[in-house]
Amino acid sequence: MSRRKRIWLVVIAVLLASVLAWGTLYHEVQKTTKITHIVHKRKPIVKPVAKWQKPNLAMDLDGAQTATLDQKMRAMNFIGSVLIVRGGKVMFERQYGQANAVRQRANDADTAYAIDSVQKLITGALVMQQVQQNHLALTDHISKFYPGVPHGNQITIRQMLDMTSGLWLNGPVGPTTPQTDDQIIDYDIHHLTFDQSLYNQWRYSQVNYNLLAGVLTKLTGKSYEALFNQQIIQRFNLRQTVFMPSDNSHVAVAYAGTKMDNVDYGKEVVTPDASWHDELGTGRIAMSARDLYVAISKIMQGQLISQTSLKQLYESGSKSTYGGGTYNLYNAAVNHGLGYGYQTMSLVSKDGQNGLIMMGNSFRAKHSIKPFAEQLYVSLFKK
Repeated sequence: MSRRKRIWLVVIAVLLASVLAWGTLYHEVQKTTKITHIVHKRKPIVKPVAKWQKPNLAMDLDGAQTATLDQKMRAMNFIGSVLIVRGGKVMFERQYGQANAVRQRANDADTAYAIDSVQKLITGALVMQQVQQNHLALTDHISKFYPGVPHGNQITIRQMLDMTSGLWLNGPVGPTTPQTDDQIIDYDIHHLTFDQSLYNQWRYSQVNYNLLAGVLTKLTGKSYEALFNQQIIQRFNLRQTVFMPSDNSHVAVAYAGTKMDNVDYGKEVVTPDASWHDELGTGRIAMSARDLYVAISKIMQGQLISQTSLKQLYESGSKSTYGGGTYNLYNAAVNHGLGYGYQTMSLVSKDGQNGLIMMGNSFRAKHSIKPFAEQLYVSLFKK
């Protein structure tokens, strides 16, 4: 096969995957369209780490690639952090734009960004940990934990992990004032619907992962935040990861765009605390690029659950390739987070050795990083 034909086949594959995964982008972009206002704060359950410190990663900077990649980032007016790891070593790491324009603080290697839906990959792994410990079965029905879920006696944990449950929440994923985790889940149960036509069919619906977060609490006796802190933050020694909302000065401020679709540092996207809390198991975390890569790579390397459990978890549950909290593409875990002015794209190989992390604090429709990141990952690691 000629080189030109191989290139075209790769491009077509990327485009098809992007179309199948479009539901994620469509759903998440709904959260970016309004400049919102602050409401009263609820303090986090778990205290943040005392020292903000990025993980140590081996370096193998690629001089030949650096100038080209840097030029591409600047050409697309990217605002945020980029980390590329090859063979477990950093080959490219750069930051662009402002983390806090008022304080004149630029985005740097210590900056954290909301990861939005990328969190589902971690929630899925925590659920699988309970399966591995024989506290849960993928064939268990959600009615076992929440009898009030419509048609819950038909819906399995596996279907919820793959978003083929038929459950749908039309509107916000929780109440409009900050409430407890149990109250948020109770709200979801009383507002969700079951669509028979979507049963066993893929439809991106984040309420699945809120309910799964509740299942984790019922099984462990810990809040989702406390469990995440113990099993992810402490286990992997992550020192640049916090729950939102956070007043940590290292968390980048999100900015809106101008009419010309450029970043507008005069318009902050301020999200109500209730909206963050509502994203219980689906999008409440902020992380630095290095912390995010370390967390996903260690999960892929079997440091949370076994390789057998990983293989079982990360199976495509539909034509979308979504399964277990991630899109299973390019022999990698592929996730796109988008909401509240932030956007994140993570692609980490199933062996955890190669990774591409792009995290931004200004989403503008013409500057979506999703297709760019997928094409870049393929060009770097799927030759």
